[in-house]
Amino acid sequence: MIGGGGAARSAEQVADFDSAFANTIPSTGWGITETNSLGTTINGPDYFRRPNNCVRPGMAQVRGA
Repeated sequence: MIGGGGAARSAEQVADFDSAFANTIPSTGWGITETNSLGTTINGPDYFRRPNNCVRPGMAQVRGA
């Protein structure tokens, strides 16, 4: 698995993962740096289908205070 976070990758870069890294699963996430916790994540086929998202549909509800 190759992970990332902090800033979104371009959709083109996500699409290139299959050819550049045939035996890996790309992922990205969003977290809360101050507490070292992961807020949301997306990987594999869901990430290829939705490269601009950071969570699988229906998996999380995030609201601001």
